[in-house]
Amino acid sequence: MKILYVVPNPERIGGVSTSIKRITNYFQGKGLKIDVFCPDFEAKNKIPKSEIMMMKELLTGTMMQVQTQRVIERAESISPDLIVGYYGSSAAYSATAAGKFLNIPIIACFRGNDINRDFFSSFHSHKLEFVAKNASAITTVSSEMSKKLKAWMDVSSRFIPNSVDKSIFYNSKEEVSSFKEAFNLNHTPIVGLFGEFKASRGLELLQNLEEDLKDKQVLMFGHVRTSIRKQIPPHIKVIPYIKDKSTLRVAYSACDVILQPSKFDGMSNVVLEAMSCERIVVASNTGGLKDLINHGQNGFLCGTKKEWQQALRLALENKNSDMGVKARNSVPEVEQEGEKFMSLFNEVINRTMS
Repeated sequence: MKILYVVPNPERIGGVSTSIKRITNYFQGKGLKIDVFCPDFEAKNKIPKSEIMMMKELLTGTMMQVQTQRVIERAESISPDLIVGYYGSSAAYSATAAGKFLNIPIIACFRGNDINRDFFSSFHSHKLEFVAKNASAITTVSSEMSKKLKAWMDVSSRFIPNSVDKSIFYNSKEEVSSFKEAFNLNHTPIVGLFGEFKASRGLELLQNLEEDLKDKQVLMFGHVRTSIRKQIPPHIKVIPYIKDKSTLRVAYSACDVILQPSKFDGMSNVVLEAMSCERIVVASNTGGLKDLINHGQNGFLCGTKKEWQQALRLALENKNSDMGVKARNSVPEVEQEGEKFMSLFNEVINRTMS
């Protein structure tokens, strides 16, 4: 089986890139012929564009026109059995347009903001509608996303949870002491946040819980967007994004509790990785977080300030319990994600041939 994966910039920091690399590496290891193609050459090659030029291309359709033609040319050159497009309003849109033009089946993978945000955008909503109408199949990363697609676009989709490589992410408690020493951390409780920090991450929670967090070491591992820096209290320590996975594993393991206060979420790789490292995650009751966390059993889900305060206290009280082990055991493995995608690949191809 030969599959063309049409993806957003794979070098960009974020969960989509992580997911793409994880699943395509898995399929290549299983002997499938996988061609990963990013039609956004400019972003991939870091070619600068002014905001005015990008807005003009977005308004006129030039950007997506060019990228779709690139996908058509790539598909014509390799003749794939199937095209898989990631992110409904960008790469999956180009993939769907190219697949329809060439009569190649398409699977569109919705990931999070494409349905949670772009559905409401006058620039992007028409692309989602086109994908929903024309893709051979659609996948989502949460049951909530599948419900939204059915309610808002009247299309069915396949919920395939994200996964994590548990051979990479596990509890590295024996390495924690040296990590704490390297980052000048003491023995008081450590509360961690990980990933790319933007408006949708709900960081105002840090101010709301300032009294509850004042006697704890609060660490933010990742990139903080300029627009939300004022939301971060001065006593919180920001540590730049950690690319090395073994170091990242130890960073998770060093934390007593992980916070994920997202306003909207797909199925966060941060939460999957933290749970795989046997960490207790306290998260918002939204998106794929609800599919991962069984409240009070392998983590905590919160809505109100009172619920966050109570969950933080309970998480710290239970940090040495078996809750972390339950968290790890509940995280899907790469093989499980791969098998579900493989089943869908075969289903779509067989349906096309019949």
